[in-house]
Amino acid sequence: EIVEVSNVIHQNHHEDAPGRIPELASESAGMEAEKSVEPLDPFPPESFDLTVLQPRLSVDPTLLRGISLRKSLRKLGRIWMTKPSQLTATDHQVLSGASVKVDRFDVFISHTWETSAKLKIWALTLQTGWRCIVVSWLVFNLLAAFLCINGSLPYLNPYWFTQGSWSGWVVMSPWMRLAGILSFAVGLAVAAYWPNWPRSDLAFVDVVSIDQADPSMTQRGVYGLGGFLALSRELMVLWSPPLFTRLWCVFELAAFRKANPSGKIVLAPLYVEVLVGLILLWLLFMQLLHFLLYTFVPASQIFVFLGLLPILLCIHQARITFGQKRQLLANLRKFDLSLASCSNDFDRRFIYAGIRAWYGSYEAFTEYVRGPVFQELVSPLLTFQVPLRYWILIGLFEMSSLLEFTVAFIRGGAPIETVLSQLLASVLSQVLWRLVSMQLVFFLCDRCSLSGLGCIDLLVTFGIWLLVVAFLFGSFQLTGFAEANGLALSAASVLLAAVASFFSFGGCTCLMRRLSPNGVSFKSNDSPVLHERQGPKRSSSKPDVSPALGENQA
Repeated sequence: EIVEVSNVIHQNHHEDAPGRIPELASESAGMEAEKSVEPLDPFPPESFDLTVLQPRLSVDPTLLRGISLRKSLRKLGRIWMTKPSQLTATDHQVLSGASVKVDRFDVFISHTWETSAKLKIWALTLQTGWRCIVVSWLVFNLLAAFLCINGSLPYLNPYWFTQGSWSGWVVMSPWMRLAGILSFAVGLAVAAYWPNWPRSDLAFVDVVSIDQADPSMTQRGVYGLGGFLALSRELMVLWSPPLFTRLWCVFELAAFRKANPSGKIVLAPLYVEVLVGLILLWLLFMQLLHFLLYTFVPASQIFVFLGLLPILLCIHQARITFGQKRQLLANLRKFDLSLASCSNDFDRRFIYAGIRAWYGSYEAFTEYVRGPVFQELVSPLLTFQVPLRYWILIGLFEMSSLLEFTVAFIRGGAPIETVLSQLLASVLSQVLWRLVSMQLVFFLCDRCSLSGLGCIDLLVTFGIWLLVVAFLFGSFQLTGFAEANGLALSAASVLLAAVASFFSFGGCTCLMRRLSPNGVSFKSNDSPVLHERQGPKRSSSKPDVSPALGENQA
């Protein structure tokens, strides 16, 4: 007798459609004639037979198909744009041609289709393509600087400049900032075609790695997720607010840690890339406004005032984003398995059977998520830090416009000491101070996330803006004074900015952690030890005879 099930697996992976699972039917033949499966609310009975639904940590090798994470972003991320329930016959052909046979995965992508596809595409593009953007920036800016210095590109505004004992005409042109903007656009566009360097990025992406055209193959793939996770080196969780409310996402977390005690779980909150995008948009606005005002309206005061106004919107959005971070922390700290939703009862039975077999009881798994998982995933988020790669991108984008003055000095025949003073004080030092100011914004927004009181929230946002404006004004005065007083003070200003950057970005804490032999109390590849009621410990000599493990995993 064949067990009737639905073909939907959770909204995180598949669509609603009736179907059959022959392999599960063969395991349960003779049992379902005597016992019917009733809906579960919220848990299945403790006596539920695990031989009927037995989540395996092994998978049929013929089902293993993967795709390069960069390749999945080609054609404007078409793979991520269409939900499995909306796939057409043409889409099935595209997906089939995009995947390749593999024997294991570098990364398993855990996500939910309820989250904006554009947001996931943007986040993955930055994560995988930042090196491509850096190379593009170097090529475009070096070429623009060479052409400007040689006079191959026209200039717009010459002005008389005096610094120390030198005076001369300095010719300004927008080519460096335009090169910076163009380099980022080109880098983002070709990032999906960047070679898989320095490491492979072969990924499990549900809509590609699981056959979506053949319902029977879809069922086999979905109910074999535990096996896919067992063959994945890393689990990357693209976190958004709905993620941990989906039971299948919880299942992926449970199966991966059981299958890969030493595997790496990476929590990648999508709000990080949102904040980076806001900063890049603000810098783009500043650079375009600076060019227009200095070309047509020679009034730097107007430029400074108008250029800093958009920071208000960035600060307010950042406070909203940090509110989402606090929601993530609260969701994990108060995790309740019974509140995780699932699209049908059969899937719920399947997931609960695996959790009970792997962790001993539902309560044990709940405590595991609230304890070791919370420590492993959330500890890095308690003190918000933008990854270094993103600060590099932000710094390079800002540096392009500042290098216009350096190029203008060289073209105007300024002495080498004047050029070096300008480069150190008004380019390198100024970039570092601006990065520190952005870190200050994140620190204040993290500590003062939205309270839900409209007027108070607006006042707090305005207060943070005033502090940031005052900080930027002070840095302008400091670097300007250093540049005007020679090379020694310019070098000192860079050193001071570098020290401030080191401390603001947590360099001291990182250094102490590296120097201390016991600096890290919980590593990402440490498999948490379960309580006695959850099963044998890792150090126990008793083998784990959980029925959910495949023979090759015992």
